[in-house]
Amino acid sequence: MEALKRNYVLLSLMVFAVLAIQTGYGELVAHWPLDDLQGTTAKSAVNSPADNGTLVDTAVFIPGEVTKGAVRMDGTNDYITTAFPGILGSAPRSVSAWFKIPAGRTGDVIVSWGSSWTNDNGGPGKRFTLKVNNDSGVLKIETGSADAEAIGTTVVTDGQWHHAAVTLPDGDMANAKMYIDGVPETFDRVTNSVTVNTGGKIGAFGTNSSAVHIGAVRSRYDFGYLSGSVADVRIYDEVLDEAAVADLAKIRVAHNPVPINGAEFVAVDTALSWSAVDYDGALYNVYLGTSEPNLAAEGYGLVKLTTEPIAETSFTPPMLANAQRYYWAVDAYEPNDVGYLVHPGPYWSFTTIPAVAVITANPISQTVPAGQTVELSVAALNADVFQWYKDDVPLTDGGRISGTATDTLIITDVQVADEGGYYCVVDNALNQPATSLTARLMTRRLVAHWKMDGDICDSVSIRTGRPEGDWPGVMNVPGADPNFVAGVDGQGMEFYRGDGLWVTIPNSGEFFNFWPQGLTISLWYNPQDYTGVDGYMSLLSKITSNVGYRLYDTAVYAAQGLEFGYGGGSNYITANGRLDDGAWHLATVTYDGQTFSLYVDGLLRASRDVV
Repeated sequence: MEALKRNYVLLSLMVFAVLAIQTGYGELVAHWPLDDLQGTTAKSAVNSPADNGTLVDTAVFIPGEVTKGAVRMDGTNDYITTAFPGILGSAPRSVSAWFKIPAGRTGDVIVSWGSSWTNDNGGPGKRFTLKVNNDSGVLKIETGSADAEAIGTTVVTDGQWHHAAVTLPDGDMANAKMYIDGVPETFDRVTNSVTVNTGGKIGAFGTNSSAVHIGAVRSRYDFGYLSGSVADVRIYDEVLDEAAVADLAKIRVAHNPVPINGAEFVAVDTALSWSAVDYDGALYNVYLGTSEPNLAAEGYGLVKLTTEPIAETSFTPPMLANAQRYYWAVDAYEPNDVGYLVHPGPYWSFTTIPAVAVITANPISQTVPAGQTVELSVAALNADVFQWYKDDVPLTDGGRISGTATDTLIITDVQVADEGGYYCVVDNALNQPATSLTARLMTRRLVAHWKMDGDICDSVSIRTGRPEGDWPGVMNVPGADPNFVAGVDGQGMEFYRGDGLWVTIPNSGEFFNFWPQGLTISLWYNPQDYTGVDGYMSLLSKITSNVGYRLYDTAVYAAQGLEFGYGGGSNYITANGRLDDGAWHLATVTYDGQTFSLYVDGLLRASRDVV
């Protein structure tokens, strides 16, 4: 293996020279592999360090997916700046790059150099740019501000890796060619109203402003910030032929790892696998370890598992440890007439399943009509013991309840008595149990009704059977008496702004958390003249730290009528229109699990979906 490493340096140079002749490569005048994986310097494979690039703002190196490494950019102020001036004037050129851009993006720049304007600050020509079209997800070549352009037809903004290459033999855009993933592209439109004459005064708008930039245009106005990732950017001073482009579009590193990069809960007896490279006769070396990768070492300093390179695209390592983070990598060996070219792959990671029981899916809260059957389920790893609880009381099978010692609890003919919070505790022989989240079960019914007809009791007593109801109210100030007045049907309760009094429902906080499953609130309301009212008037609320809901009148503070808010921030709906006309009004709020709606006097006044 050591002999193979020593041969690598010499043989790679020999084969490259042969390929340049056989496949039509021109002179590679700039090449940023972008596989540095750390720091902010993008080392140039040609004329380093003079043409090294620099990552700007939050641009960051990441392990690659189709290359060893890449640079991720956020589409705001990220780019890579270099000192390389690019190909100037109307000289022949070819540009090649790998990139991944999410769906919906337009105008993202992959590579650009030159000035924005003819003779800008003494510069001899215009900018040359490879970018996503401004109004679609296809690529285009342009000079200047689209003075001459060639626009492709293949959508490349799909969140997948693509290889692009463009060639231009002279100053006539009609002679340009584009390749996507190694395949010649059909142009939708070509305009060549001006001659391509690239150039620009270095430093006209900042250091190296007209030099090659990756991921943005830097000129009089910076724009086109790329959102996504870019890798292996190359510039040639000749026109590459179709065979050379197809060769560049080959994936030369192991990719699509299984387990996927960053996977969790991986079995300790898992096999490692990957997708084959795009050439025949490849061999692979597999590396695995638990230490952070050493980015400067062969195989990232991980343990080589293969004694000799293997032809298979999978490898089963010795039994792995539980709850351990592993790093791994695969080197690919490309055969040629005199040996192999080594293509180090990116490093990946995964975490194995712990030995203790782990819950991976929790039971889901439900509101159902009485009489229906309900199933509550959990999913767990390493679990062979299950115990279901209702309101902290362990359940046993019997009557309408079954599955209390399994992953699925079944309740038939659901009644009000079954309402409550259900959760499951899972365990195994290690006796280190895990507890699921609580799911709330409710029946679809009138839960509470405070008539305010001479008292603040609840007229619903299905759960407790008490005369004062299931959820009787109390005044927030002990000893304070509620003030009752004539209402719509019987009496209502009168409040005075600033008196510091309200009705609270003791011990109701947990039970009334069923609202995300669905809710209806209604009340009659008769506000007096808003004059002098300088703030919101709360009618009903169940909220703590912006979690919950509230119904209030904006009064003269905002003069927008009733408003219903849920959560915090901008989550509210408003029924515009004052209500201080001396009459009673019916306010109703409904929520079906997706949409909040606000009604006034039976008419829908506002609605909003919950995101």
